[in-house]
Amino acid sequence: MLADEEDELYNLLAGLEKVPICLLANDAYESLPPLLERDYGVRVLTPLIRDFIEDDQGNEYEVDILGEAERDGEQLVIVGKCKIRLSEQDVDRFLHCELKPVQQIFSGRTLFPVMVAHAVTTKRVHQHAQEQGVALYLSYQFRRANRSL
Repeated sequence: MLADEEDELYNLLAGLEKVPICLLANDAYESLPPLLERDYGVRVLTPLIRDFIEDDQGNEYEVDILGEAERDGEQLVIVGKCKIRLSEQDVDRFLHCELKPVQQIFSGRTLFPVMVAHAVTTKRVHQHAQEQGVALYLSYQFRRANRSL
């Protein structure tokens, strides 16, 4: 009986942990299109969504930010991750662990990696993301972008 209650409490807390990330992603869906166009010349063609994608073996991968875009006539797939506190290690993990299976699913198409965070762990995270080719936005930039629209 006690173990069942502990499992239920654990599941509840695990679900609550995802709420801020979901809220961050929801803000990103609206705010990223004008920011990506302004900063990278990327025009978002479909609404950005959170979704599961499946590979040829039936493995599912959850993607926080997913959408179709184009830049200079090239078709892109926007693939993004949301984190509350983003570190350099999170950027590397996203690129090497999470983006790799997505690249195989969308083979032949160019991925445009995006990361969204509420905060970063060090000042160097911005530079590291840029060096790795990842567009990085912090949540406070969304409010500024929406005011200037």
